[in-house]
Amino acid sequence: MKDISFEIRIKNSKVKLILTITDDLFKIIKIIRAKHKYRKPLVSKKEASEWRGVVISTFEVSSNVIHIVIERKEGKADMSTITHEIFHTTGRILRKIVINYYEDEESYAYLNGVLNSFIISKLIELNETISYSKHEDIKAKCVFI
Repeated sequence: MKDISFEIRIKNSKVKLILTITDDLFKIIKIIRAKHKYRKPLVSKKEASEWRGVVISTFEVSSNVIHIVIERKEGKADMSTITHEIFHTTGRILRKIVINYYEDEESYAYLNGVLNSFIISKLIELNETISYSKHEDIKAKCVFI
């Protein structure tokens, strides 16, 4: 499948997010490394083969860009991986502007919710297929109050 990528700007923030959905996580990591002139490899090919997503912030080397990269599995982006990487992204954005999670948990919850809603709706709009994994370690039971 073809890679999809889009840019997200957050009002009143200098941070730019670039989300990429790909079939080859390591290829995109190498492109990001070259573009932002990282001297050392960001991750080995073996490590990348075990991951389904990664967040790379470029604050240290060149700019205020955060890359969110999600690798498709069997042609689908996994919802758990998407939300997991957005959680990491939320932390990086708010730490960049010096907001401590333990002092202002609501800012983290709000931004994380907004980013998840925006990104997932954008992926649906772009016809990206999303899988919703069933997790055996989480059980739910309906309770009527």
